[in-house]
Amino acid sequence: MSRYLTPAKIGLLALVELYAEQAVPNDAIIPIINFISSHLLDCDFTTTVSQTRADRWKRADNIINLIVSIKDFEQILSPFAAVDRLPGRRLWDRFLETLWGVDSFHGLQEFFDRLPNLLARTKEELRLLAEAGEEPPEGTFLSRNSPFGVFVRRSSHEFARLQFNHTTELWKAFVKYRQPTAGHWRRRNPQHGRLSFDSVLVMGEHEWGNNTDELAVVAYGNMLLQGNYDTTLPVSTDDIEGLLEFQIGQIQSEFDIFVLLISIHEVVANILVRLWESNTTGNQG
Repeated sequence: MSRYLTPAKIGLLALVELYAEQAVPNDAIIPIINFISSHLLDCDFTTTVSQTRADRWKRADNIINLIVSIKDFEQILSPFAAVDRLPGRRLWDRFLETLWGVDSFHGLQEFFDRLPNLLARTKEELRLLAEAGEEPPEGTFLSRNSPFGVFVRRSSHEFARLQFNHTTELWKAFVKYRQPTAGHWRRRNPQHGRLSFDSVLVMGEHEWGNNTDELAVVAYGNMLLQGNYDTTLPVSTDDIEGLLEFQIGQIQSEFDIFVLLISIHEVVANILVRLWESNTTGNQG
């Protein structure tokens, strides 16, 4: 189990990358920012401060749904057209282009290697560029201390810390998480075949021939087969800690309500006693 990174977080990073590259249309910016923030921060910019218990449970349910399935990404992205405005092309297609662009274990490493390029340059980096006679890069960059910037920096750091076996587990979990979108991706991109999830297999097919499928099974097992319901979820310890904190908060919240009800009961009881005593005194008078 990864300490922090999961396939769902890779999806969130891909969304952050699209946002930073200005590949998100204007009408989708606020929904996308809110969607990403709701999974990174303990808040949702579309809700009021006084969240109901149902709102809090819904947020926990959304977190779990994103961990389990890629469908939440499809639901938030499909209603919006892509920036290039090509006929029938949606923001969901642009998102899948990024995900399916990570087409090998090495491609996953390259994805994380380019994440720091989304961040604003530090003073030291700008000084080194000036000394080398180079111009600073142009474009929109994330503030290093903004929620998105912190997320990118931590994700890069956590990936660099992963041992090789944990990195391969993350890659396989990502392939499985992305696999339900394969049918849509191939319909939009007919040139991609059944092995497009791993470019190493595609490039080696001409050499390995019929053995390629066997090698795919050896490398990935049955996780790519439809109807294979693996009970192992791509969840990180960070996700579990967040859900535990939510449950503890709920317990604390319910305990506070219980204490409040007891206090109200005591106050009402005292008022009734005093009224009874007052009535009794008045009747005796």
